Amino acid sequence: MTETRRKVPGRRPAHLEMAGGKPKRQCIWEAIRTLKEFNLINAAHKSDVDIETTKTYLQTLERAGFIEDVSGKRGGHDDKCWKLARDIGIEAPRLTKEGKPVTQGMGTTNMWRVMRLAKGDFDYLDIARSASTPDHQVKPETARSYLKALHQAGYLDMAVPPLTKPNCKGGKTPARWRLLPFNRINSKKPGPRAPMIQRLKRVFDPNWAEVVFREEADDE
Repeated sequence: MTETRRKVPGRRPAHLEMAGGKPKRQCIWEAIRTLKEFNLINAAHKSDVDIETTKTYLQTLERAGFIEDVSGKRGGHDDKCWKLARDIGIEAPRLTKEGKPVTQGMGTTNMWRVMRLAKGDFDYLDIARSASTPDHQVKPETARSYLKALHQAGYLDMAVPPLTKPNCKGGKTPARWRLLPFNRINSKKPGPRAPMIQRLKRVFDPNWAEVVFREEADDE
């Protein structure tokens, strides 16, 4: 029986939405950080991304204040020259066409950042609390599910197993985890970009552009 999937316009799975192993916006952002000052042709050539896609992303970056026009020209984008005005690091800004931040996936990004900065072990409550911001709260259950998926995908080691609480029927302390220096499955060093939990229970790592873990389907 052929599986039928509902098409969602304008959005593909992350492992398909790639140019040379990275999202196109990531390629453009890395080119901008290298060039510092650039025009449309420079950015497209350096990133190896088509002109129209590059132009669209530059427009959103300019609206959001990440780049600014230094050419003084009022013509089209082909004549403009920009400079990098706000460098937020390796991760490309995810923006709407209006230049507003995309909040989808922000919780995952924040949780991964907290884990990479952690000096010792942590549990899901620590991660949910530290990854939450006034604009975006991470639910404890979301953090618990993400840690479980990362453990299955070889990123985490259990430092302290769940322990039964004294004088408490059935109550347990949450397991404590630590981020491994190298992935247990493929021996690669974890990168700065957050591994993503995809549909069909897969863990995709954008640093390596590969699916690291797939949950096996039941044979029953």
